[in-house]
Amino acid sequence: MYSGNKIINLFLFCFIFSSLLYSQQDSTVTVEYILDNILDEATIEKEDSQLYDLIEQLLENPVNINTASETELMSIPFMDIESADNIINYRKKHGKFFSTSEVKMIDGLSSVLSKTLKYFVVVKPPSAGSATPFIGLYSLKFRSRFIQDMQDRKGFIDTIYSGSATKAYNRVKFQVNPKISMGGLIEKDAGEMSYWDFYSAHVLIRDIIPSTQIIFGDYTIEFGQGLSMWSPYSFSKSSDATNTVIKRSRNISPYTSSGESNFLRGAAVNTKIRDLSITAFYSSLSLDAVLYPGSIFSAINNNGFHRTASELLNVNSIRDKTYGANLSYNFFNKVNLGVLYYQKSFDHTFQPKNYSSIDSNKFEFASISYDASIKNIFIIGELSYFHDSFASINTIQIALVKNFIITAIVRNYPKDYFSFYANGFGEKSTTNNEFGIYTGFKWKTGFGEINFYLDQFKFPKPSAYLPLPSDGDELSLSYAKRFSNGIHIYIRYFDERKEIQEIVEQENLMVSQKLQKIRGEVTLQVNRSLRLRSRLELLYLSQDQTSKSETGFLLFQDIQLRLPIDLTLYGRVIFFQTDSYASRIYEFENDLTGVMNNQALFGTGMRWYLLLRYRLMKVLQLSLKYSELYKPNEKFLGSGYNLIPGNLDNRISLQIDLSF
Repeated sequence: MYSGNKIINLFLFCFIFSSLLYSQQDSTVTVEYILDNILDEATIEKEDSQLYDLIEQLLENPVNINTASETELMSIPFMDIESADNIINYRKKHGKFFSTSEVKMIDGLSSVLSKTLKYFVVVKPPSAGSATPFIGLYSLKFRSRFIQDMQDRKGFIDTIYSGSATKAYNRVKFQVNPKISMGGLIEKDAGEMSYWDFYSAHVLIRDIIPSTQIIFGDYTIEFGQGLSMWSPYSFSKSSDATNTVIKRSRNISPYTSSGESNFLRGAAVNTKIRDLSITAFYSSLSLDAVLYPGSIFSAINNNGFHRTASELLNVNSIRDKTYGANLSYNFFNKVNLGVLYYQKSFDHTFQPKNYSSIDSNKFEFASISYDASIKNIFIIGELSYFHDSFASINTIQIALVKNFIITAIVRNYPKDYFSFYANGFGEKSTTNNEFGIYTGFKWKTGFGEINFYLDQFKFPKPSAYLPLPSDGDELSLSYAKRFSNGIHIYIRYFDERKEIQEIVEQENLMVSQKLQKIRGEVTLQVNRSLRLRSRLELLYLSQDQTSKSETGFLLFQDIQLRLPIDLTLYGRVIFFQTDSYASRIYEFENDLTGVMNNQALFGTGMRWYLLLRYRLMKVLQLSLKYSELYKPNEKFLGSGYNLIPGNLDNRISLQIDLSF
């Protein structure tokens, strides 16, 4: 058991020690910093996400700052309409950029954005006069990863899982021509037998046919605001009140993640004829699903696990075919209008959950989207149709005055709306049975940056989880300040109220639950090599009808040390205590490149990890992480087949990255 006084004293010691070490800050913003900062703020309560793959794709495909429209610039993390407008105005006044370092001269860009831009934009040089070989190895990136639990879980002890406890991942990307790139991966989850349990591959061809992009293999499509068709990649509400809530469509993109659902397999093509963009796609893919008597199924198995005998029975049990097209037209380089249609069919009858009136093996979807930027105003939205039901979302972002940006969103997703690839903004991930109004603003002042949002939502119809209509609201207020001497402070208050179902005296009741959290964080860039970060988070949960109340806290000390031998060390010690899982606190961690790790910590215990990254000869990086979770008051950790006898859960991870 950890006493509160001892933990607070340890926290104060670490902070005072950090202050004593202080010296001049290194102004360099690294790729690791960008990834950690974006993902930490965008994954406040997401335990599993593929956002890392999205950020890596954006880094690998930077925007040409000399030709990008405001809409294209808005796809860059941390970008808002005012900053995009400042870049366009600078380009109009001074001509094309000669170097990405010129962005530092643009008025109105935050220091973080100006340092971040160099990773997400490019100044494309004029084409070389001499021809390049059509086939050759221009670049190669290889990643191999192994993750191993040190404790045996119940599924392995009872020999329920058929394979080894090792989680393995291997991916390769290479370019054989400036216009042709390829990639593939194989992945095995812990408990699966085959190291090829999941595989994915793609070929991407750009501009062999002018202004045309073709993908063979696995890919995703992003259209509008995700009501009808979107990839698994999606930001959500975060302390950044104006940016992460707006989706930025990338049209067609190779699928490079190990997630085993919500992607397409076949071929897709996008071509541009002046201001008209035309996309066509076709997919044929086998999926896992549980078939009921009469060969009817109601859900696709999205977890991709093939460990137990029952899971293996569902492997590739159905086959689906998807095809469609979308057209988009750009008016005056300011307004985009798009129309999407797609059809999906199965070789078995499908009945979506909670849709007793729908029983078919063929489904049609249509959608209209728009976006427009006019000076300091950006509007974007989508209207989507399925089976006599319309879902809609409309967003406006305005820079009212200099350094003050406001965003407002109205969403309406009917109970009977459905799409297989829906991933719209909202309180729930299902993009149906929800109405909400979101309002947020960002105020960049001389004394810090303030973000605020209020999201009011309701679920008009009963669902499988709630027997009656319900509603709720969510409020977030944060303050961040970066000082020139290397100190960054961050404070966030979060308040959520929603109706949930509780069992009281053997009766199911709807109760109003209130959740309040406050987070305080201090980051100190001691020198070019050393960064220290300390966080304290407090939580209070209450229910008026049941008189239930719970509390929780989390405290951590973080260190990042860069040594001259191209070795970087990340370490963190976390102490936490909550009354139950309901009062859990999330903690995003540094991990192997490409791995999302957003721990939900509850109960009483401590967690610590050490991550080493060593770069050898500029082309090879080795990463090693050891993590340990200890709960002194528990006799076992986890549940079901993932249960661990005892109170210790430790894991070791190894990764090799080769790039040249």
